[in-house]
Amino acid sequence: RFNEACRSLVQANTEQWEQIIRRIGRWVDFEDDYRTMDVEFMESVWWVFKSLWDKGLIYQDFKVLPYSYGATTPLSNFEANMDYRDVDDPSITVRLRAGSAHGPIAEDDYFLIWTTTPWTLPSNLAIAVGEDVNYAKVTGKLNDLEGDYWISENLIDAYWPEGRPPVLATVPGRDLVGASYEPPFDYFGEEQMLRWTPNFGQMVRAERIARPIGKPLRQVGHSTSARVPAGKGGAATGLRFPGIRLATT
Repeated sequence: RFNEACRSLVQANTEQWEQIIRRIGRWVDFEDDYRTMDVEFMESVWWVFKSLWDKGLIYQDFKVLPYSYGATTPLSNFEANMDYRDVDDPSITVRLRAGSAHGPIAEDDYFLIWTTTPWTLPSNLAIAVGEDVNYAKVTGKLNDLEGDYWISENLIDAYWPEGRPPVLATVPGRDLVGASYEPPFDYFGEEQMLRWTPNFGQMVRAERIARPIGKPLRQVGHSTSARVPAGKGGAATGLRFPGIRLATT
């Protein structure tokens, strides 16, 4: 239905398009043209692709593409740029309790985790931190909840706009790697520990967290491109600490 709607739109504007092209002085062979919506054109593309495949010139890799949820299809850069805009992306912040003391982390500390994909929380595997990002431990009340919170140092004022809480410690992310925490849900805890990652419920190093922007910790979820190194947290999905990410399945 989507393809048919596109074909109808193209056919409805053919005459106007030909007139505009002639007026701007662009040469186009309208009598012997080819269109990407024609089956013959599609078959010629597949023939070229198969020829390249037979010669061993095709390889598999990953590419980030803009996606239209309304049309349920990836978009070309040209299509995306026609209506590119900045939008507010709803998010939530979750506090997770430390599992045990680890370096500068005390057993009763909390990590503030931020995510725009809260549906990945049940399958959380780990928190990912930026090695060179500075994280601070502050003590105070957040939404009427008292505690000692770990958060990216440059985001303290964003979470306590009415007054900066006392800072008890400041350390680089590398000093937090290996710390344990209590996952937000433990529905699959035993299965995750056995099958998916040896780092379940721990902080791991993330290659692509250079500097948190406007948030505390971030989830590494299905809709992100962040990756956790092999052997450093398993599947690359999860949450971000205001400055930290959580890995999930």
